Amino acid sequence: MTLIDKTAAIRAATQFLKQHFSVQEIDAVLEGTTWVATAQIVAYDNIMLEKIRIDAVTGRLEGYELPGYA
Repeated sequence: MTLIDKTAAIRAATQFLKQHFSVQEIDAVLEGTTWVATAQIVAYDNIMLEKIRIDAVTGRLEGYELPGYA
């Protein structure tokens, strides 16, 4: 089983987020076979946190959540 690396996970999350937001900072942590990327984004003049889950095997977006303000 080949896993995508951290750089590829961050790239995928950034491409997704840039469709709607300005991305300030982003990092990713591997949890089992899922990358969890946490990004600071600017939304409506507020800096917020967004979490994006990416399947480490397929590289597909599994889900995302906007947990709150940074």
